[in-house]
This record gives sequence, C-alpha cells and structure tokens, in this order.
Amino acid sequence: MQILQDLTARLESEDSYFQQYLIKEDIARLNRVYTGAQAAADETEYRKSALYQGWSTDDLRTGELLPKLEPLLAAIWQFARANGDDQLVSHCWREFDQLRMERLLGCLSRVPQLDENGV
Repeated sequence: MQILQDLTARLESEDSYFQQYLIKEDIARLNRVYTGAQAAADETEYRKSALYQGWSTDDLRTGELLPKLEPLLAAIWQFARANGDDQLVSHCWREFDQLRMERLLGCLSRVPQLDENGV
C-alpha cells in the first residue's frame, strides 16, 4: 500500500522522537490490518480483528473514531482483495489521521483550533 511507503518515508525524515514513535505504531497497525484482510475468511472476521488494533489507548476511545475508521478499514479490505484503490486507502488514512489527532491528541492537531469565541 502506498500509505505504508509514505509513512516510512516520513519516518526517515522526522526529527521528533515522539512523532517517530507514532509513525512506527501506525506502520505496524496498518501492516497488521492489511495482513488480516488478506488472511481473513470473510469481511466480518476481518472487521472484528481490524477494529481492535490499538487505534486509541487500549481501544477505549476507538468508538469516537469510527466515522473515519470504518471507511479506512473498508478501503483496506477492498485493496487487499484486489478490488480496491490505493489512492482511496491513502485518502481514507488522511481523513482518519486528522480526526484521530483532533479527538485524541488535540495538542498535536495539525489544524489550528478555534477558541470558545470561534476565533
């Protein structure tokens, strides 16, 4: 998957130890999900496993990420089954990653946050 190549390239150029750690975790998660999609007997089995890959600490807040995680998992499933689009996987990853950073790691969000007055 192109997203794995992109993350690996980003890892090699990242100066922040913290960001390196997050990227390594993401690469490992995506590899497990992709491998699981290839090995699963059906999509139900795949999704059950793919939802619990540590998307949040102990997966306690993974439910908050479902609006963007589910499309990502579906795109990976399709890609692994040779019916998917690599660009769609990358797009879904970016959407998921943005939501995750905003919801779970607000201080690391790449999008400026509005204050209580909307400024």
